[in-house]
Amino acid sequence: QVQMRVVASINTKAAQLAAKGQALAPPDALVRDLHGIPQVQMRVECMTFMGVCAQTAGVVTRELLRMRDCAVVLRANVRLPMVLNTVLQIGNHLNDGTNKGNFSNFAVSALPQLHQFKATAAKLQGLSLLHYVVAAVPADCHQIFDEEEQQM
Repeated sequence: QVQMRVVASINTKAAQLAAKGQALAPPDALVRDLHGIPQVQMRVECMTFMGVCAQTAGVVTRELLRMRDCAVVLRANVRLPMVLNTVLQIGNHLNDGTNKGNFSNFAVSALPQLHQFKATAAKLQGLSLLHYVVAAVPADCHQIFDEEEQQM
């Protein structure tokens, strides 16, 4: 209803201006022209949706390419499996004799939690499982990634 009144008002204004030899201002002309397009609201929503989809697809594509590049670097890294194997061996040793011992893999999501497991012995106070893993990993593996890999 409001649209009809606005368009009627613009048409009246256009007729008055035309009688004087003048044209509608561009914004008014645009509103009038848009109203004349069949199913304009649905078409605008469709074009907006297509624009959002294209933008989102670009973001997703960039993220997938970044993940692929990271996977290539991780697969080519010879030291990372040694570090992960050390974590697995330590976990199996700590869980020896329980139903959680002797695993052949672990969830990568557990890695950020290594610092949360703290030693209870007084002489080891303040040390975490992460400290122990770093000490147990061979020295040549302490630098897991080369400098060019770190740039990614």
